[in-house]
Amino acid sequence: MFCDDTVAAVAGGRADARVRAAQARLAGAETATEVGDRPLRLCGFAAARRELALERHYRDALTARVMSPTGESLREFAGRDAVGQPLFR
Repeated sequence: MFCDDTVAAVAGGRADARVRAAQARLAGAETATEVGDRPLRLCGFAAARRELALERHYRDALTARVMSPTGESLREFAGRDAVGQPLFR
């Protein structure tokens, strides 16, 4: 449902398209990190070997959290929208 609304907002050129896209990016980055974290916790150091694809995917997920725009700036962006403040100063 969340993704459907985001796609509809972007495809339809709605005013909230930027906010919906930012929320989707944040949700995706956080979910990917959580999903990658679980096997590493279960398998320990063996799961972090370079021979396994998990190590690369987990690094990519962590990178998505800190690359611009960061998770914090995306949260601020969504928060400004939620309280009716201008998105950009």
